[in-house]
Amino acid sequence: VRQVLDFSPQIFEKNPGDDDYLCVRLGTGTVKAHSQVDFKAQEFKDTSDELLDYPERLAKAYEDIEDAPVVINLRNCNAVGVLGNEAALYDMLKNITTHLAISHFYENVRFYYMFKSQDADKYSKLRWLKNVNNEKSGMRNFMYSDDSKKHILEHLYKEFIRREAEVEKTEEAIAEFSDIIVFVMDSESVKKHPISKY
Repeated sequence: VRQVLDFSPQIFEKNPGDDDYLCVRLGTGTVKAHSQVDFKAQEFKDTSDELLDYPERLAKAYEDIEDAPVVINLRNCNAVGVLGNEAALYDMLKNITTHLAISHFYENVRFYYMFKSQDADKYSKLRWLKNVNNEKSGMRNFMYSDDSKKHILEHLYKEFIRREAEVEKTEEAIAEFSDIIVFVMDSESVKKHPISKY
């Protein structure tokens, strides 16, 4: 948020061609090292040679990295599910939304939110993000009432079908699409709609 207040040059710094485009840091943890120590296991061991086990010990010691950033690449995922209590999930949603909205240009990434109608006030702050404006429908991409869920799910479904048809014609069409991130906090409506196949 400091970047926004200071109008940092890092605002909207990530472009679709960047390696870290749509990558979101979730925290820290133990991750596999990108480069693994490669060694040839010995068939016969000379027990008098102290250095013989060294390559294997080195490989095991550096196989994983502790306290490393845990990052999810949303561009490579069709769907991501997160389980937890409602307050923790909402905090995570806010953090992911904030990160994506600050670092990605709003025309490149569109946000859609599905939540329960009783939570409408809680999500109302998100209406100020340009990422949720839907120019085609003149609505914001919030699904909480039966009408808004029906209308926006139908819009998304048609958009996915259109994109699927465009990609069948030419693979280059993918570059023309803005990315769509759908946050689903109330999944019952999605299960009943044909959009669930996506």
